[in-house]
Amino acid sequence: MRLFHVSEQSDIDQFEPRMHDELKREVVWAVDDDHLPNYLLPRDCPRVCVINRKLNTYQIDVPKSYKEEVLKKKIYIYEMPLEQFEEIDSNAGYYISTDVVKPLSVNTVADCVRAQRAFDVKLVFNEAFRERAEKVAKSKGEWSIIRYRI
Repeated sequence: MRLFHVSEQSDIDQFEPRMHDELKREVVWAVDDDHLPNYLLPRDCPRVCVINRKLNTYQIDVPKSYKEEVLKKKIYIYEMPLEQFEEIDSNAGYYISTDVVKPLSVNTVADCVRAQRAFDVKLVFNEAFRERAEKVAKSKGEWSIIRYRI
């Protein structure tokens, strides 16, 4: 397993822990490689991520209004040292560290759509995003809604 932090900043030499209100402590976040596609989009882009392991499908819906931003924005994937992190949410693939973390490497993603395809993710620019989010939130299974409140 590998851990990553995705950012729109290209020049991060080290990650400083930041206060997280719910955890009531300063942390650095990372996501495991299995859930990395959830973050291969611009930071502020709302998304509904659904993984169906039985059917071996992975779909991410974003509002159609974000299509231009998704097509234009570069993002940067920082690989993080596994030994500095502890798992906090296995369903979401979230890990945290309370230490300053120096990334192992950084890779540029100039095409978020192509990056999703590389992980065999179906990316949908959805005109009915709100309805999709509400339906998924009521469902069982493995899903995540990011940057959107129902």
